[in-house]
Amino acid sequence: GEVQVRAAFWVSWILWIMIGSVAVVTAILTCDTRACRRGAEGGGRNEESQSAHAAAGSDPGAEGLLGGASEGGAAAEPPSRLAVLFAWWLEGGPDAAHEMERQLGRNGDGVLVILAGAAMIFHLTFVTKLVLTSAWSGRLSPNTGLDWEGYAEVLTLLNLWVLLQAALLRAARPGARFDAAQIAEAMVRTVLPFAADPFDTLKDAIFAGKALCEAQKVSQAIGWVSLGWLWGIHAFMLFSADLRDELRGSYTSVLM
Repeated sequence: GEVQVRAAFWVSWILWIMIGSVAVVTAILTCDTRACRRGAEGGGRNEESQSAHAAAGSDPGAEGLLGGASEGGAAAEPPSRLAVLFAWWLEGGPDAAHEMERQLGRNGDGVLVILAGAAMIFHLTFVTKLVLTSAWSGRLSPNTGLDWEGYAEVLTLLNLWVLLQAALLRAARPGARFDAAQIAEAMVRTVLPFAADPFDTLKDAIFAGKALCEAQKVSQAIGWVSLGWLWGIHAFMLFSADLRDELRGSYTSVLM
């Protein structure tokens, strides 16, 4: 009775966490109010920039963070999301995004790899700590793995990471237009159980934790080897040119 009530509570809580996070991320990325547009047009535009954009046949107010053509004609190639974010962080606004794009050049992918690697290491450390403490305290079930609280912590962490990326991008470019479908794709890559690599990492760590709970030395050895393999394969992904795209897609899904 108590287990069923507890399970029902945490399953509902996790579901509402995921729905709420998707709703908040979508609201942040689709919020393009007239006040933001007036602020962007009134504060950051001068006569020289107006003449330059008029000569190019583009409208700076129509250029969104995700790119696309303006209503007045074909827009210039927009800067990447990473360049916009760095321009906002270092220069205090998105006006220097094109210059930041030029400075980053090919290093933009490398910066994304570093960010993805840092997020991956943090996630691996968190998952490993969660599984080991559950295994050593006797709370790792052979049927369900972690307690429901453990799954709630992991899913909440992943949702907050996606939300943080979205919030930073939204703050970096007020008034920008976003594609909500791409945010849904980012959620699938980062959060969706049995499809996202971060959740698959949790599943592999739970398998290693179950082996560590066994009394046989061979099973415990399998657990430690599995845990080492989990860290090793992710390190290989970080340094392998062929697998970096998968790593970036899983841990910096919004910034790509």
